[in-house]
Parts: sequence; C-alpha cells; structure tokens
Amino acid sequence: MFRAKRPGADDVRGLDRLASTEERIAPRLAEIFTHAAVGLCELDREGRFLLVNDALCSLLGRTAEDLLGLGVADVTHPTDLAPSLRLLESIARDGQIRSIDKRYRRPDGQILWARSTVARLERDGDGDGDGNAASFLVVIVDLTDQRRAEHALVEGEQRARTLIDGIARSTWQTDGAGHVVLDSPSWRAHTGQSFDAWVSDGWLDAVHPDDREYAQRHWREALAARRMVNGEFRIRRATGGYDWMNVRAAPMVDDNGEVLRWMAMNIDISARKSAEAALRASELRLQTLVSGVPQLVWRAIAGGEWTWASPQWERATGQSPRKSLGFGWLEAVHPDDREVTRERWSQASARGALEVEHRLRNASTGNYCWFQTRASPVRLDDGTIVEWLGTSTDVDDLRALQERQRILVAELQHRTRNLLGLVSVISDKALLSSADLSDYRRRFKDRLGALGRVQGLLSRADENDRVMFDRLLREELAAHGIVDSRQVTLHGPGDLALRPQCIQPLAMALHELSTNAVKHGASSHRGGRLEVRWQIETIDHAPWLHIEWRESGVDLADRDGPSSSSGQGRELIERALPYQLEARTRYTLTRDGVICSILVPGSHALAD
Repeated sequence: MFRAKRPGADDVRGLDRLASTEERIAPRLAEIFTHAAVGLCELDREGRFLLVNDALCSLLGRTAEDLLGLGVADVTHPTDLAPSLRLLESIARDGQIRSIDKRYRRPDGQILWARSTVARLERDGDGDGDGNAASFLVVIVDLTDQRRAEHALVEGEQRARTLIDGIARSTWQTDGAGHVVLDSPSWRAHTGQSFDAWVSDGWLDAVHPDDREYAQRHWREALAARRMVNGEFRIRRATGGYDWMNVRAAPMVDDNGEVLRWMAMNIDISARKSAEAALRASELRLQTLVSGVPQLVWRAIAGGEWTWASPQWERATGQSPRKSLGFGWLEAVHPDDREVTRERWSQASARGALEVEHRLRNASTGNYCWFQTRASPVRLDDGTIVEWLGTSTDVDDLRALQERQRILVAELQHRTRNLLGLVSVISDKALLSSADLSDYRRRFKDRLGALGRVQGLLSRADENDRVMFDRLLREELAAHGIVDSRQVTLHGPGDLALRPQCIQPLAMALHELSTNAVKHGASSHRGGRLEVRWQIETIDHAPWLHIEWRESGVDLADRDGPSSSSGQGRELIERALPYQLEARTRYTLTRDGVICSILVPGSHALAD
C-alpha cells in the first residue's frame, strides 16, 4: 500500500526483512482502514472506487458492494463534479495533497456536505515515474452539522440585521470604556455630525441640551455597572429639530468577563411620544371637563365595582377616591337604599343600562340628599362589556320642588273648592240682606273685592313672602278709605307673621268690621274714632294672637237697627272664626260704638 525503497540485488537478507515487516503491518493497516471514524477510500486513476471503509459506506448510504461498482461521478453533486475531477488531475500531475469541500448525493436524495482530502498513491511497478498516479487515497470528513450550524448562524445574523434595520434609526458601537472609535454612517446621516465631531464622547453634542445631563449620567451608570442601557432622550436631526430616541446598548464580554465593546442602536419613538403627549392632553381635557360638570362621575366594572371616582364625589360625600373603590362607595349610600341599588346593578347587564334613585350622604351637613344615578356600558366590537361609565346627579331640590308642586296642586284644589263654597255663601248672605238687586250687586261686589285682596296676599305668601298682620290690616282699611290719621290709631308689632291658613278668615273678619265702620261706625261720624290693637298673649302656657277692634264717638242710639248688630259680618266673627281657627270672639255693641275682641291660638295664627 505504501511505496518503499527497493533493496539492492545483492542485499537478499534486507529484502527478506522488508517482506517480513510488510506482512506484519499490512493486517494492522487494513484493520485501521476498515474501522476508521472518517470515510476512507481508494480511487483508481479514473476515479472509480477500489477500496472503501465502513464509515464511508455509512456517510454515502450505500454498501461496499454498491460503491465498488461506482465512481466519483456517481456520488458527487453535479455542480461539484467538474471541480472534483480537476482536483484529481492536479494531484495526479504534481503529487500535492489537496482538499475540497463538496456535496455528495445519497440514494435517498439527501445531500451531504463533506471535506475530501486527496493524496496520490504509487505502487511498485504501477507508477511510470512521470507523475502519473497508480491510485488516490481520499479522506472524507462529514461537514453537514458544521454547514448547518454555519447556515443557521448566517441566517440568524441576517434576521437580526433585518430586524435591527427595521426598528433602528441608527446603529453604533464603542470600545470597552464606552468611547466611540469606529464610524457609524447611520448615526452621522441622522445627526449630520462629521466623524471627527462624533467620535469619543462627541455624540453628546447631538443630544438635546435639556436631556444631555440625563443621557450622560445614564450612560456612565451603565458603564460602571456593566448593565444594559435603555434610555429615552432627544437627538438632533441633520435637517433641524429633534427626534425622540430609545437608545439601547449592550456590553459584549470575553471569557474572563471583561467588556470588549458596547453594541448600541437608536430606535425612533417620536410617534409614540407624540401619541403619549396627545393622550395626556386628551386626558387633561377630559379631566377638566369632568371636574367642571355638576354631576359625580365614576367608572366601574361588572356588578358595580368602582375603579375610579371624580373629585366631585369626594367633595359631595367626603369619601376619598381610595375608599370609594371596589364597593366602598356603597358606604355613602343611605342604608335603606343599598339593597335596591345592588338589585339594579345585578340587572344592569341584562338591561344594558343602570338607573336608580337613592340618597347619598352630604359631607357638609351629614344629611342624605337624593341623587339620580345612571350608567352606560362600554363594549368591545363583539359586544362584550369591559366597563361602565356613570354619573350621579343631585335631584334633591327637584324632588323637593316636585313634592311642593304636589302639595300646591292639592292645596289649590282644596282652596278652589273652599273659594267656590265661600263665594256661594257670600252670594246667599248678600241676597238675604239686600233690599233690592242693586243693593245685592253692591254688597256682593264689595265682598268679592275683599276676597280678591285676600287671595293676592295668599299668592304672595305662597311665593315665600310672609304676610304680616300689620300689612293685612292696613290694606283692608285702605281699601275702605280708612287712613291712618288722628281718627285712627293702630298699635302692635310689625313683624307678626301669619300662617297662610288663617289669612283668609281674618281678612274677611277685618273686611266686615271695616265695612261696618264706614257705613255705620267711627268712619261715618265726624267725631268718631277707631283704635285697633294686636299683641301676643300667653294663655294656658301657649301663645295667642289677641286683636281688639274698638270704635268710639259714635251715637248708635239715634240709629234705626244698625246692620252690624246682626247679619253676615257678625255671624262670620262669632261663628266662622271659632269654627275655622278655634278662635275666641266677642262682639259688643255699645252706645259709643262697636267693640270686637278676637283671640286666635298661635298654632293656627302664627307662622313658625
């Protein structure tokens, strides 16, 4: 197998020793050849297999019998066949050992990368001494795993480069100390810096002045800690202005943990920063709007679990935003209204809305006020409810107005019925006491006028304008032409407010007394005098309104049956007032004039 020097013709013993050595080595070499871990084969001068080992058969997926009937052309990839044949020719010519990385074909169609190292063999008597090979020894090492790893590495690098190019505005690197030493065309294209301006720490000049101190400190802290850099600051554009960048850098270390260099990239986040600024501005506008509305605004998830409450909630209820979260807001709801509130929340999802009226505690007074609470769901495209947006509106005044309206309507109906009844009574009484139709008309009109004045006072009382007795008396006297002069004396407190229900009976009584005074009493005589006094007296430990009407200077002896001695006016005083107001009355006719005393319980006459 191996070429050796031929012994001389005269050295027979040396030839015998050589033959004996070859006989001993040959079996051993054959054993090594057969069981070697790499593929081994011998090719003839035409490239046909003469000898193959087990490893080569395994690599090529063929048996030794199959290969010994084939040549290099039968197992080589077509693209690599010509270079393989030229390699054999070169080795046959000059005897130099050469290698080639090539692809082999297996019967199952698989392609195998291998490195083939070829040496020329010459046997005794086979070589012609002119460099022509008797055969070739080929050592074949499988490169499939190595090629696959190299391909994966290249592919990974390509993917990484594609990814970086897709997200990074620029890439750059520094030495282990963090100083820029290599050029970065992408950095300089973005910033417009020259190479001399950007090397070492010159890159800081491209950072916005307001961000420069932060960027430098962030970079130095990362260098000292040998940790990844992840910062956000503004970097100047070559065209002017600044872009927000997310600057990321990672250290590359050797086997001893020493930092060799820093690899960095700049990711443009200007769009994100603009969106964040717009979002903050939008949220600020919304918060300003929410803070300005009178309603209490809140957000919740399913079942009424609050996630946020507006400042108005805390001002109205005194409950902090933290305490209102979850179901804490229910503590501000009146205990009697909590159950109905929970029930409405349990029905909200099915109904698609929440609406409930309940009472909330007022922080300033400690009382409970009525609120109308409404909420609408926020849904995804598929209809799923993600949260609820709600408001609570103060309707306490509205409910009070509605209740007052209800009372007023009932009172109006009651008064209307009473007024119609009173008009009917006035008409009947006037008819009975009238001499003729003209007299009836005068009497009826006179009493209706008094009734109208009373209704005017009552309407003002309904508008929260309290009616004082002093005012009621003076208006009635003025309506009859009785002025406050030397003939008339009025004496009593000016701030004595009357209850609305007693105004009409008292006004009608004063009307009858004034009418009598004008027709038959003090105001009908030149020397007549009228004195009216009123005051609060305590009777049986309770307040009473005492009104005294006293006329003097009237000679009733010459009168033929004055009308005030009987009839509607006196009947109203002596019978109607006790019935309507539980009053105590006394009506006396003296030779000097009329004396009338009216005592009305404070519970019926005096406003609170």
